[in-house]
Amino acid sequence: MPFKSLDRFRAPDYLPGVKSVHVIALSGACFIVALSAAGMSLGDRGAAPLSAVAEAAPQKEDEADPGRAAPYRSSIVGTEYDFITGSDPTTFERLEFVGRTKFEMPDKRDDGDPLVQDAYVFTAYFTDGAKIQIALDSQFGSREAAEEDALRYGPRLGRLPLLYRSKIRHITVNFGGEDTTAFAEDKGHFFTIYSANASKRIGTNDLEETFFHEGTHASIQADHINSSEWKDAVARDGAYITEYAKSSSQEDFAESALFAYTILKHPERFPATTQETIRRTIPNRIAFFRRIFSE
Repeated sequence: MPFKSLDRFRAPDYLPGVKSVHVIALSGACFIVALSAAGMSLGDRGAAPLSAVAEAAPQKEDEADPGRAAPYRSSIVGTEYDFITGSDPTTFERLEFVGRTKFEMPDKRDDGDPLVQDAYVFTAYFTDGAKIQIALDSQFGSREAAEEDALRYGPRLGRLPLLYRSKIRHITVNFGGEDTTAFAEDKGHFFTIYSANASKRIGTNDLEETFFHEGTHASIQADHINSSEWKDAVARDGAYITEYAKSSSQEDFAESALFAYTILKHPERFPATTQETIRRTIPNRIAFFRRIFSE
């Protein structure tokens, strides 16, 4: 489809920082108290519905207050939390080489390369029936080199919710770009990464979170970001979870999704005080995503 240079490029992430692997396991007693206080987990379909959680928070202004300080700088490189880990289960099964063929390969470095170019294209298969194409640009030099790189991404795609993988059509991988951050196209249902930047984020345990953030843009964002339910959740919260979320409604959606997914599915990956901060700051967004992720 036609490439829209402005629509596809959002403001970049904050400059990457080193993120330590810092998983804090709560005691069983504290874990139970945390879940009980929140009244929600992905596996508990009897937990409080959106309306009940929304009513628990005071009514805010018509929109979130951009002047109010957010508790975190950004989700992926602005915290030390490992939201999604490399040891989490993956549904990735195998790669199949499609061929070297013409493919749209957007690149925000604007280095003069054409949008449509030869690419090494693979299909990633997952045990739950999902399929996603991975297109890698010709600078990889050979099918073998492209396949070796693509094999880094299949397992990470397999850690995304099936809801995401059922909607993402493909990802594109540009060679190099150590300091060039990923971006997504919500209506085209794809996202683009850079191989050297992916290596850097693997080194700081951030690539799984990058895939979740961009995957949120590329999968469910277009269906929900303009919904009255989402807008009402933002208004009721009256605050943002990160400073980066303030940069646009799209970034607010993706930043909030990652925090919500983790607090719902893996609350023990946050210290107790952080759990409290997240639930206090965006309770209605959490309730919104609880419904989305439970579908």
